[in-house]
Amino acid sequence: MLILGHFHQDTSLPSFRSLSWFGQKKFKSKDDIPKYVTSEVIDRARSQARIKLSNILMALTVLGSAYAIWSGKNAAKRGESVQQMNLDWHKQYQEEFKKKETANQK
Repeated sequence: MLILGHFHQDTSLPSFRSLSWFGQKKFKSKDDIPKYVTSEVIDRARSQARIKLSNILMALTVLGSAYAIWSGKNAAKRGESVQQMNLDWHKQYQEEFKKKETANQK
């Protein structure tokens, strides 16, 4: 990026993408972006990209939380619980230990 006063000659691909995707719909393609762009235009495009990404991540978090609640309620209806899974695991572990212990004594 070459800084000339308040204008930037931006040759990096991510900036071209952010200007064409989020640049206030001013630049429809890479060819529409002028050779020199003000830093305010670049900053605004980056800010809009950050905001859109944050909104998408928030929506995915809400969907993931809703799925976790839904699957937890279904597991509770089936009678599954973390406490029961832990007890089953300990029981299985103790049985395996006893089998190994009796095999070593013989």
